[in-house]
Amino acid sequence: MPKHIHAEVIKAWADGAEVEYREHDDKPWKETKGPGFVAYFQYRVKPVPHKWQKEMDAALAGAVIQWLKPQHGYHEWTVWEFAKQHVKNKDGDSPWDDDFYQFRIKPEQVVKFVEAKLDVQSGALSLVFKQLQGNLKLTFEDGKLVKAEVL
Repeated sequence: MPKHIHAEVIKAWADGAEVEYREHDDKPWKETKGPGFVAYFQYRVKPVPHKWQKEMDAALAGAVIQWLKPQHGYHEWTVWEFAKQHVKNKDGDSPWDDDFYQFRIKPEQVVKFVEAKLDVQSGALSLVFKQLQGNLKLTFEDGKLVKAEVL
């Protein structure tokens, strides 16, 4: 008896794998809980997304990707560096597959308001904002900025 056209997927499904199907190459894959394994449909084991898929997709869309260098903090990859690292080396390895690396999409810088002082006699208002590179102090008098200092 010849092997069923979907034999491999049938075996995987019997072992608990999630299965997807589609009628033609130009149709999207759909999940199914009870595949009929119709000969003229296409079936596949539902792909498991890569653990860094979100970061890889974001990098390809132009986002800045950072990788964690242990005890040195996060470093950024340019699009070109990402493209080079995304290609497997001669040993078939990719940094995305190495558990040594940790990746993230560069978070937006958040500036936090940390302090406000109002000198009642002069009417001067000082605001201090905490940033990654230091603190910024802005001083206002009569509603106008009169002084900006990096602390």
